Amino acid sequence: MSLRASLRELNATQRHVVLASFLGWTLDAFDFFLLVFVLGDIARDFDVRKTAVTFVAGAGGARDRLRQGALLST
Repeated sequence: MSLRASLRELNATQRHVVLASFLGWTLDAFDFFLLVFVLGDIARDFDVRKTAVTFVAGAGGARDRLRQGALLST
């Protein structure tokens, strides 16, 4: 079954939910790529190397993932 056929089976409210979730997923990925594009500028502003900035950005993401995992396991 094609995607278009699957979407036609949904009512208007369900199609809106699919569209909203797709847009949310797309914008969630966009902020990551935006950060990648400005890493050099951030490093220059704080007078540190890019590796330091990427480490901090990665550590923040890892901390959040660990926190979410801890919350999900309780």
